[in-house]
Amino acid sequence: MTQIPLRITILHDSIPGHLNQSRGLANMIASQHDAIIQECTAQLEWPASRSLLRQLCQSPIPLASSAVLKAYDLEYMPSDTDLLISFGGDVAPLNVALAKQLHCRNILIGSLRGINPRHATAHLSLKGGAHGNAIATGIAPTTITPERCNHEGSNLKQRLGNGRYWSCFIGGNGSGYQYFENDWRQLAIGLNQLAEHHGIQWLVTTSRRTGAAAEDFLLKHLDVVHIARTNFYSLTGEEDITPILGCSERVFCTADSLTMLSEAISSGRPTTALQPKKFIPPAKHLNAVNGFCDDKYLQLARISDLVKWQPDSDECGLDYSNYRNRIIEPLQQWVAF
Repeated sequence: MTQIPLRITILHDSIPGHLNQSRGLANMIASQHDAIIQECTAQLEWPASRSLLRQLCQSPIPLASSAVLKAYDLEYMPSDTDLLISFGGDVAPLNVALAKQLHCRNILIGSLRGINPRHATAHLSLKGGAHGNAIATGIAPTTITPERCNHEGSNLKQRLGNGRYWSCFIGGNGSGYQYFENDWRQLAIGLNQLAEHHGIQWLVTTSRRTGAAAEDFLLKHLDVVHIARTNFYSLTGEEDITPILGCSERVFCTADSLTMLSEAISSGRPTTALQPKKFIPPAKHLNAVNGFCDDKYLQLARISDLVKWQPDSDECGLDYSNYRNRIIEPLQQWVAF
């Protein structure tokens, strides 16, 4: 008997981190069931109407749902779909209203911000909740998987040679983390020292947050003998990190980006988050990082202590198969794929 493909529509606001989580979940579902995945951008035209839209989308009156739809500039009007997926508070009212109009199932990822969970077929968040359709993901869904990393990393490793490689993903100011010249100096010294001590070479990648000044400083202080490859954002723009993760025995990542941390953890590689001297992250960010540590997915280290870094004796990393099953198994009951 031929399996009927599940038609999935991702609603998103074009923010890469938001879209990445929805794509990650859609890909998980597609790994278990034949699926056709399409994406639709949706921009909120009147940001001041957020609170009103959250109320309207929960109304049983059809005109209320129609009013919600009119508040968005849609790339196209989704029609033939079985499942809507979205991340983020701005798109959540659209997800709920459109699911009512199309009589299809829907999944909300992230904070509900006042929307009753009964308006979603399933609700995914890091910690889950008391409602019956809640799923705790532990880490945010991403498009990164160990299988994909291994596959895409093999070509890069052939080009680099058969050495041993660790990777370091570097962010910058944001989420309550601040980096100064001394942080970059200590990072360069630490990377040089670890390469010397462990007999590895580094794959170094920066992001839009890092800035050209910090990149120049790192270039001057990193020993080229210990660097196999650099991807500096100011020179190359955004790069696909999957092959780099695939080459890496171990991953280091600055703690300012939950997206980078989630992607590193999802690779299945042992991951260490690096903290600058000055950081006061929001409670939500701090709770997420601490949760990663409690689950043994992540080790924390101060940049100033990097020269004497040692792996945790009880580190275990992410068992991706168990992680995926923990999300997919309850979804199969509610979404029926």
